[in-house]
Amino acid sequence: MNTIRLLLLTLFITAMPIKGLAYTDGQIVTFNNLWFKVLSGTERTLAFIGKNGAAGNEITLPNPVDAGIEGKFKITSVEYVSGYDCSGMTKITLPETVTTFGSFCLTWSNLTTLHIPSSVKNISDAAFCCLSNAPKYTVGSGNKNLKQTVMVRFT
Repeated sequence: MNTIRLLLLTLFITAMPIKGLAYTDGQIVTFNNLWFKVLSGTERTLAFIGKNGAAGNEITLPNPVDAGIEGKFKITSVEYVSGYDCSGMTKITLPETVTTFGSFCLTWSNLTTLHIPSSVKNISDAAFCCLSNAPKYTVGSGNKNLKQTVMVRFT
């Protein structure tokens, strides 16, 4: 009788869907020494929030981010989360999937230039207030999402 119960339990567990491993919204995850916040597990979107020392100082964000069994995620935002920063980062290449720069993003980075992709629609007023120095900003050609007053601030 116990053998049958054990067999049934084993079959039940192996038949359970893998969905139970899915990332949850707001969860902090790391891929290749880069930190991300899951914006939506169902839409598979991430926000870049920082790097650890092993990532180096010149960063190219992947597009898409390969999360292994969870699938591929796209980066749509650059944000700040307490405890994560971009200390020492001198260069970042952002994918064209980024649409938003949140407040205090890229905290403590030491960027000399920052290219804002043409896909960016929203930049928080406090987006770049905690950088170690003021980089030269460029905006992707064809960006029709930023108002002229914002573009003047970042050119």
